[in-house]
Order: sequence, then structure tokens, then C-alpha cells
Amino acid sequence: LVLPGSAPEAEWLEARRHGITASEIAVVMGLSPYSSPFALFHRKTGALPGEEDKAVFERGHVLEPYIAAKFGERRPEFIVDGDGRSLYAHPERPWQLATPDRLIQDSGSCGIAERDGVFYVENLAVLECKTDAGGDWGDEGSDDIPVHYRAQVLWQMDVMGVTTGYVACLLMRPWKVRVYELTMDTQAEYHDLPLMRMEARHFLDRIDLGDPPDVD
Repeated sequence: LVLPGSAPEAEWLEARRHGITASEIAVVMGLSPYSSPFALFHRKTGALPGEEDKAVFERGHVLEPYIAAKFGERRPEFIVDGDGRSLYAHPERPWQLATPDRLIQDSGSCGIAERDGVFYVENLAVLECKTDAGGDWGDEGSDDIPVHYRAQVLWQMDVMGVTTGYVACLLMRPWKVRVYELTMDTQAEYHDLPLMRMEARHFLDRIDLGDPPDVD
């Protein structure tokens, strides 16, 4: 844990500035429909102000507790915890950051584990809450989700050291929550994540060198 959700906004934004978060990795990879590597570079270097909340992001923030609660109703075997604001870093790559919407624990064991005489809460999975008005989503229960969200959830799983990630998406038009499940399979572990880490490290190196990406 780098910063708890109760940390001041300025502190939270400053901590994010020095790494790549799960919401930024799709931007770095050129997969995000919301931003570009060029814009992200200049926000992190302070040449551009932080992006203002657009309507789509504001809608997501407002509906996040509702979506998380609906997921909890669908999966009562889990404890759904977290505030969607706590900032975490990978223990070996402190520049690899994530702010999962929720963390999932096993309600049967209360999620308590022991290691070297220390008791701690063991997370089983991450949960990302989304809203969508008609995007490219597959059948419920599958891992067929938009590619920029796949990148985000895999990044969170990597940071948190879990092998499962859930996405609960509120489809606005039918007003229905669908649940999708991603696993740390061979494709993710040995192909997708190594490429994502390499691109993220390269992006941070460009910031250090003052070498912005091309305008796109």
C-alpha cells in the first residue's frame, strides 16, 4: 500500500505521477479511447493540467458503489472490500501502480492468512466496476471485454499478486450488470504482461530523458 484512500488529493496525484497506473497502461500501449501517450507524457511532466473528469468518468465514479454491491449480491461467497482510492505498488517494481475499485476475499476463511508468524488479509482477486452504453462486450461469464479494460485488469492483477480479476459492467441501455472473469493464463503471464511492463518502463524512461512521444 503506497497511499490509503483517505490521503489528500494532491498527495495521491503526486504519487501517481512517478509511475504507471492500471488506468494508464492502456494509454501507454496506445489502446485507450480516452487519451494518448503524447497527452499522458505532458500531464506527468506537468506541461498539461490533470485531465478533468469527463461525463463518462463521473458517471463511473457515481455508479461504482452500486455496481460493486450488485456484484456482491451475485457472488455472496466473497467479501468485497476497498474504497477504489487506495494506491498500491508492485513490491519489486515500485513504478507499477494500481488503484483497484474493490478487492475480493474469501468469506469462508474471512481472508486471513499467516506467513512467518504475521497474520494478514489475503486477497483472492480484484474487481473493476465499469459502465457502458454499448461497447464491445462478450457473453457474461467470459473474459471477452474491451481490450483497454483487459490491459487495466491484468495490470491490477499483476500489482496485487492475484490470479483472477473480475469486471462487473453495468450496461446502461438494458440497465443490467454483467460479470466477466479474467485469469492469469499463459497468454497473460508470458506474453501480455511482459510486453506491457516493457512499454511502461520505456515510457517512464522517455519522461526521464525529456523525449515525448509523437503527436497522434
